[in-house]
Amino acid sequence: MVRRVTTGFASTGIVCLAFLAVLGGCTFGPDSAATTTTSTSTTTTTTIPPTTTSTSTTTTSTTTLAPTTTLPPTTTVPLITEGAVIIVANASNVNGAAQQLSQELAARGFHMADPTNSAGIEERLDTSKVYYLPAGADVAASVGRVMGADIAVTRMPVPVSITGGPAALGDATVVVMLGTDLASKKTMLPA
Repeated sequence: MVRRVTTGFASTGIVCLAFLAVLGGCTFGPDSAATTTTSTSTTTTTTIPPTTTSTSTTTTSTTTLAPTTTLPPTTTVPLITEGAVIIVANASNVNGAAQQLSQELAARGFHMADPTNSAGIEERLDTSKVYYLPAGADVAASVGRVMGADIAVTRMPVPVSITGGPAALGDATVVVMLGTDLASKKTMLPA
């Protein structure tokens, strides 16, 4: 009895060849090509997608400037000389001071009534002030600016302290109470 040994080797050889064909068709690296291997008994397809590397770079630029000083814009508020009549009441002990200030205010464009004297509790004042009725508020603010930064501009008290009282106001809505601070100056209004 003779047994054929080749039969076992032949089937084993076919299996080995098929296995090698499958392994040979596989790619173990970055190769992006598709490989197809066919044998007599099976077909195996292996596809490996290409490897993609993406790099993103962000650049930030910073510019540093030397500090600068910006001055606020200068605005000149116009004088409001229309819309009120002004009376200057002399609350100093200087004769003719109310007349002089009336002339200086008229030269700046203000509408003036005849000057008068102060009376009552404000007969004598060290510091000048400006009083106004609501209709003369804007003009009074302009008179205060013209007279200087230290001049108080406030609503007119009732009764106003001038010779003749409230009846002496007439059409006036602004009263300048001229104190010794300005009355003693040769020119009462700053240039």
